Amino acid sequence: DSSAIIAQGTPRELRNVGCSSDSTCVVAAGADFLGATLDWMTEGAEPFGLWAWECGPADVDEDTYLTGPATHLYAARPNPFHHYAAIRFSLATDAHVQLRIYDVTGRQVRELVDEELKGGEEHRVTWAGTNDAGQPMGTGIFWMQLTTDRGFESSKRMIMMR
Repeated sequence: DSSAIIAQGTPRELRNVGCSSDSTCVVAAGADFLGATLDWMTEGAEPFGLWAWECGPADVDEDTYLTGPATHLYAARPNPFHHYAAIRFSLATDAHVQLRIYDVTGRQVRELVDEELKGGEEHRVTWAGTNDAGQPMGTGIFWMQLTTDRGFESSKRMIMMR
């Protein structure tokens, strides 16, 4: 039933508009959902603007608050990507960080970060789909790997479509 598909994952303006079998409604919902990403890919706008949001203060009971900053590698955005991939990661504590890109054979093609970074913050890097020599890589599957001198290691897959 296409009305169930339209009701899930679409903006509020398009929900329950009574066009369950109307292909125009389905196309409009898809265009709205993908529009911002497509604009970024074609117009080269700020890559992190699409996924950034402000975090306001939260009332937290200090006695029950058990978590703190975490070291985490987030998925690249967009994925798949055409020209640029936005990569975000956070660090729990200050650490020496290495962020590297590998091809499917396991060969390192690019080192994006190799330095001491401040903990308790989110860090952002953009990969332009090039190797360490600045040459563009071809269409394919790549892996980004984040490692720290504190023993953290995480990898995520990226798909580049040229």
